[in-house]
Parts: sequence; structure tokens; C-alpha cells
Amino acid sequence: MRLLKVFILLCSELLLSNCSDEPAIRQPTSVRGKVLVMNEGNFNWGNASVSAIDKKNMTIENAVFEKANDRKAGDVINQMVLIGSNIYLVVNNSGKIEKLDTSTLKSLALNDQFRSPRKICAVSDQIAFVTELYKNVIYQIDLNTLAILNEIPCMGWTEDMIFLNGRLWIVNVRYEKLLALDPVSLTFTDSIPLPTSPGNIVKDKNNKLWIFSGGDATHSGALTQIDPSTKPAGAGLKTISLPAISEFFPRLSINSSGDTLYVLHSGVYKIGIEESVFPAQPFIKLSDKTTYGLGLDPINSDIYVTDVKDIQQKSDVWVYDNRGQLKAGPLKAGVIASQFLFLTR
Repeated sequence: MRLLKVFILLCSELLLSNCSDEPAIRQPTSVRGKVLVMNEGNFNWGNASVSAIDKKNMTIENAVFEKANDRKAGDVINQMVLIGSNIYLVVNNSGKIEKLDTSTLKSLALNDQFRSPRKICAVSDQIAFVTELYKNVIYQIDLNTLAILNEIPCMGWTEDMIFLNGRLWIVNVRYEKLLALDPVSLTFTDSIPLPTSPGNIVKDKNNKLWIFSGGDATHSGALTQIDPSTKPAGAGLKTISLPAISEFFPRLSINSSGDTLYVLHSGVYKIGIEESVFPAQPFIKLSDKTTYGLGLDPINSDIYVTDVKDIQQKSDVWVYDNRGQLKAGPLKAGVIASQFLFLTR
């Protein structure tokens, strides 16, 4: 009888321990072939996160970075990009860059010695450059270890970049210029004036660059086309004016064939690279949403848009097909969903 009582007592303790408030260990989720949603989070709240959309059934899973690393992503994610066989996460207000496993998002390397990093762009298998908000430098880093190799002096807030024709083309937001950097000599070789508040940059099928400038209260937004092969660079550029903006930050994307631009500007607009006038009407009307993020699936040209609502509650992700018809949504992502990374394998 005594042995039976002990046995019952042990079983009871075991059952109670299994019913405790301790959270279960969360297992990393494979994100291969999925669409990653970068959720910036609020400044100084430390609530940045990553979500993953399964394109097969159009479902979304949140906190996939947190599940992989048993910690939060940090304070304000500014970019998530695939370079080679790894994903790189730029966390602006945490001053860090992380190298992640492409399948699980498990951290492989971390450097938190940056001041306020914005975007990362590779120029080789080993070397990349990082733009900066406050420090008046551009970093040269080792892609494997994330160690800072050099700091190139550069006044003002630098943002988006693209590597083309052996030079790194960098958008300088504060001084409204497109800068060309030689990644070998680490010297600037060109400086091209841009319209007010330049931000995103893409490359078209003719190897010409397009920069989206958001404008401000007194200057309209603009799309600027630049031919980097001309001397001086930017000679014969084309500028297309946009109507007044209403977004927090307009977005620019381009399809996989490189012949059509997609602009988030109080709706989604389509414009061919040979056109010279901005469309009068949006391809997708979104006037009832607080639009902030735009992404274009490189495989089927599905259009992903985020609605960040009041920037404190969870964002909605809406998916449209290449004809502009609603395909899925709303998918509940994290706070301030802003960018997408399409993993094709």
C-alpha cells in the first residue's frame, strides 16, 4: 500500500509539472521556398520580428526568427536580404547585422558594433558594403565573419545600394545624390543630383538604374532613370514626376524580366521602363489602407502589399496576382511589416 501511495504521488507531481506555466520549447521552422516578411517593429520597443508565408496554402507563421534563436530579432529591422547561400539581417536601432541559415534562420554570425546600419550590398563572395544613418561613413565588411574591414568617410544619411558595372551605386538621402563608389580603391568616382528624398533603387533589363524619390510637402515625388555607362554618369537621365504622396515611405520594385516598374504610391502603379508619364490611375487601388510595404514575387509576379494600420497593432499582408486580382489576405504579420524576401528554394 505504501508503495502504491508513493507511485500515485509521483504520478501526480509529474502531471502537475506538465501543466505548469513554463512555455514549451519552440522548434525552428523551415522557411525554404517561403516568403519572409520583415516586420520593423516600433523604434525603441525591441519588437522587430520575421514572419513566413507558405505560398502553397497562403498561411502565415509569425516569430520565426525568435523560434530559431530563442530570442527576439532586435530593435527595428531595416533589411533582410539573400546573399549567396545565407540571409543577412540588418537591425538598425540595435546597431547590428546577423548572418542567418537560409533554411531555419538560425544565427551563424553577429556583429553589433555598427552605429545605425541601413542596407547591405555584396560586391563579391567575401566582401559587402553597409550604408549608415548617423556616423557619416560607409562600412566595408567581411561577409563570412561580419567584421568591419574599413570605414569610408561619406557625409550624410546613405540608404539603398546596387552593384553594377564594377561600381557600387549608393543613394545619399540627406544630400539628394547618387554616389558611385569604386569597391577596390574605396574612392567615390561620381556624384549625380537627385530629386527630393531619394530612397529605393532598382536595375532594369537594359542595365539602367531607377531611383524613387518620395518628395515632401513642397516637392512632388519622382522616378529618375540613370544610365551608369555614360560619361559623365547620369548624362541623358529621364525624370518622371509623381503626384503628391500619402504613404509613410513609398516603395519601388521591378519584375523579374526587368521591363516593368511597380510603385507603391496611394495604391500600386505599373509603369513600363520605356514610358515617360506616370499612370493616371493605380493598377491596384488601396486608398482604404495605410500602405507601407511592397514586394514582387520573381516567379509569378504576385504582388505583396502591407497595411500597417496605426503602426502599433499587427500589420495585414494582402496578396494580388499579376492581373491585380486579390489572391489572399489579410494575413496577420508582425508590427510594421515593410519588406519581403522571396526564397525560391
